[in-house]
Amino acid sequence: MSAEGSLWTLSGLVLAASGILAVGILWYAGTVVPALGTLQATAPRWARLVVLAVGAGLVLAGLVTATRTGPKG
Repeated sequence: MSAEGSLWTLSGLVLAASGILAVGILWYAGTVVPALGTLQATAPRWARLVVLAVGAGLVLAGLVTATRTGPKG
């Protein structure tokens, strides 16, 4: 694998990890830090959906980036 390919793979994995972390914070933060649980409980439904959508988008973008093969030619 070339250095460029390794960089794309690393970048993609970081993006995917960011998305997983965003969703994980949304679901599990209240069990670790009670104040975040209160914030999560009072957040409007649309805000939770936005966090889920952004997290899922980051995971998808990360997977696409990680599997990128670079320029052909």
